[in-house]
Amino acid sequence: MVSAEVGLRPLLVDAKQAARLLGIGRTTLYELINAGAVTTVHIGRCVRFPVAELEGFVARGCAADPDVAHRAPASVPADPKQRPRRPARRAAAPRLFDVAT
Repeated sequence: MVSAEVGLRPLLVDAKQAARLLGIGRTTLYELINAGAVTTVHIGRCVRFPVAELEGFVARGCAADPDVAHRAPASVPADPKQRPRRPARRAAAPRLFDVAT
């Protein structure tokens, strides 16, 4: 790893690394994002967490900003390059040998 050789620390980490740094699970990390306690950086389709932001979160006592936590999330414009979501699956039709209930 180049950063270890030079003595540099990363500025951004992925979700797995961020959760490990905070000592929490990834699900809890994403709950913190939704609450507005931790911010992310998007680079293309990658989600990264600034190490300085994670340190600030711990310095604030691991609490979300009350104004941010209760505010509705801003709407994100649709990305024309993003693939459309799959339609919801329909209930399967009964098969020939299924017993009716």
